[in-house]
Amino acid sequence: MSVPSGSQSESPKRRGRACPEPGRRGGPRPGSGPPRGNLNALKHGRTSRQYRRLLHLVADDPEAREIVLRLARAQRRRRARAQSDANLLLLAVAAQLRERAIDAAVALYENDQRIPPLPDTDPPPNETFS
Repeated sequence: MSVPSGSQSESPKRRGRACPEPGRRGGPRPGSGPPRGNLNALKHGRTSRQYRRLLHLVADDPEAREIVLRLARAQRRRRARAQSDANLLLLAVAAQLRERAIDAAVALYENDQRIPPLPDTDPPPNETFS
């Protein structure tokens, strides 16, 4: 059983190519993407051309190199000072929490109406008298 030509079940013929450029199958279209020199997606720049050129300029100038080294030393001192301040702050918070826990335990003990057992003795058994 054949389908007559021109019916709807026949697949339409493609006109032209799917991709206008020969040999090009995928990827971004020509001219798309960010403009040249756009640094929006730059994460650290350690491998960028601009960063490398700046490093060479700084390394060649002794005065600029000394300024950068002085800034790095100051940053290191600030970071060490911030770390020690954070340690002192955490110690103070831990001391306050410990003090609050002791106060809560003392308050719980003072509000307890039961008489605690004497040290080195067994608590009395719960016996009911008949």
